[in-house]
Amino acid sequence: MLDSVKTKFSHVRPGDTVFKGEGLRDFFHDRDPGIKEATNGRVVSHLVKATDIPPETGGTGWHFHAADFQIVIMTKDWARFMYEDQDTLVAAGDVVRINARASCIASTTTRPAWSIWKSSARPTSARSMPKALARFHHPRPGNSLRCRAP
Repeated sequence: MLDSVKTKFSHVRPGDTVFKGEGLRDFFHDRDPGIKEATNGRVVSHLVKATDIPPETGGTGWHFHAADFQIVIMTKDWARFMYEDQDTLVAAGDVVRINARASCIASTTTRPAWSIWKSSARPTSARSMPKALARFHHPRPGNSLRCRAP
């Protein structure tokens, strides 16, 4: 996958970058571990910490990531995911590979932290979930991070 892309060595220590709340959602703070720059944009990675997600918001709302490959590495605490019809508790140390273009919702009252790695020949982005798929998903408040592949 990366053989045709020139990459460079990268070593980013925790003090080299800081968590910033400048992303798409106020309750997620991201830290750049330098992977995007080292792979010339071919692989995107960011460390994510959840702050207080107001239960009345329903979390992130349904969305999906336009990536061909995505994994989540839970580094702290836990979150609940649902992929297709499988409900999964993801705890610190667990690794989850998410299907391409899986639709997701996060609604958690804990403060988990995780690392997200995405790879795509196209630029990666988060978009709103198509209305045609929204009828299959009903966000529930509580301690869960729910994902379901369309």
